[in-house]
Amino acid sequence: IFVPGLEQKQYGFSVGGPVIKNKLFFFANFEKDDRTDDGSAWVPNTGSGNINESRVTESDMIAVQNFLSGLGYDTGAYTGFVYGTESIKGIFKLDWNISDKHRVAFIYNFLDASREQPAHPSALAFRGPSATTLQFENSGYEINNQLNSFLVELNSNFSDNLTNKFQIGYSVFNDFRNPLSTPAPSFTILENGAPYIIAGHEPFSINNKLDQDVFQF
Repeated sequence: IFVPGLEQKQYGFSVGGPVIKNKLFFFANFEKDDRTDDGSAWVPNTGSGNINESRVTESDMIAVQNFLSGLGYDTGAYTGFVYGTESIKGIFKLDWNISDKHRVAFIYNFLDASREQPAHPSALAFRGPSATTLQFENSGYEINNQLNSFLVELNSNFSDNLTNKFQIGYSVFNDFRNPLSTPAPSFTILENGAPYIIAGHEPFSINNKLDQDVFQF
């Protein structure tokens, strides 16, 4: 078997305490996660006999790369490249003891995450990378997820038999995708009737976009 390489780093911190003794408190948490994965578990065929060699020859990959470079298009690397995954998230909270009967909290949290990956397999037939098909680095794309959320919560105890929780909040979700390529056509080169080399701009997934504004009461 061939085990692709990856590297991952995670770190963060939490801090909290009183702003005003017995009255106003704060809490904050921050986390960051960075990861890189091999862009492809498969490598061009150089005749080495390695178990992860594709049928696609290195000379063919170089020939396609040089030809498209002559047209002014940068394919990116064909081997030895990595795709990154990153997320930054945090929360900030204030708690205020207004009185013995009423407590209010303000909560803000956010997420900013992205992930690079190869072109989607369903784009222009099977795009690889696999034992039979290879693609260049810049044929991939990046998925982005962004969240910002605000919430105010009031907890009230009016009597032993009557309580209430009041919440009002607003959240913004932005999901979008960025191509790793500059604008260009997508190229699928066949060998013996099957996809062989993939190059060019990811044509479909990058147009997926979803923006949501959520009001909570």
